[in-house]
Amino acid sequence: MSHACPVCFPGGRRVRSRGGGVKPAEPFVIVADDGSVSGFSIDLLEHILAQLEEPVSVSYHIDPDIPAHLASIREERVDFGIAATTITSERLGSLEFSHPFYLADLGIIAEKEPTPDLLSQNFSQKFYQKLPFGWGGVTPSGVTEDPALQKM
Repeated sequence: MSHACPVCFPGGRRVRSRGGGVKPAEPFVIVADDGSVSGFSIDLLEHILAQLEEPVSVSYHIDPDIPAHLASIREERVDFGIAATTITSERLGSLEFSHPFYLADLGIIAEKEPTPDLLSQNFSQKFYQKLPFGWGGVTPSGVTEDPALQKM
């Protein structure tokens, strides 16, 4: 199960931050070509910051992937991180997470292969050809190879 956690703090440290690390993870964190950030998690953070009595301005440090993102937080290059981050027991040992606001399960879809019918699994085409006339034209593929029966 994956959790979208908007804010992660190193070691439970609570700060009024001005530097936040982000990792692209659409639709939670979207990084535009010009370096500006947006997305659900950014909107949520900005909404929370707007509720504070003192205005807080946040600049964003963009990390390319989760390992770099988590390293930025652990090494305190940023005060907090924002990304769709899976909460694992290992990460809980060194980071503090906000409550998840999005839970997702992984689903895999594949094309279903045709299932052979019971008769074609148990009887050969020769068997069908030996059946009395009423069954002689029926084979697992639905067509007989007998020219006389094909004309009927």
